[in-house]
Amino acid sequence: MHLLDIYYRFERLNKTRSKSRLDLVACSQSYEPLQKQNKDWIYSTQSDHIQASQNRKPAFTITGGSGNHITGVFIPEVRRHEIGYGDIKGTTDAALFILAENQLEIFIAKGKKNAAFALFQLLADGELDDEIEVLRKQSKPIHQIDSMAKDTII
Repeated sequence: MHLLDIYYRFERLNKTRSKSRLDLVACSQSYEPLQKQNKDWIYSTQSDHIQASQNRKPAFTITGGSGNHITGVFIPEVRRHEIGYGDIKGTTDAALFILAENQLEIFIAKGKKNAAFALFQLLADGELDDEIEVLRKQSKPIHQIDSMAKDTII
């Protein structure tokens, strides 16, 4: 049984001047909330404008290319600031994040929004490493994503 369903990798490319823009470079399959209106980039910004209690305030937010809010990214372990979790707005899906200096990997767990923190704990403990590697290997470069059939959009 697998827990993770979809993989996306975004990178900061040299072709843009934006410090918060990350371009889609690979994914395992199309996922509509991350590719609305055929925009293959997202923005990662500080979440100062989010109105939430301090216990539930994300470290940063991810918005789509058209400015629509996708998710907040929560980083509950200070010592593990390279991993986080959240949920995808308007869905019942959870998201796990692996962050690097110029790269963001997103792993979607469909229908597991209520288990997002438990999934984060599994990620932190290395229990999802095998699933993560399978999804990474299944991913295709973005130029191949454009030719995927529309019926793969979820």
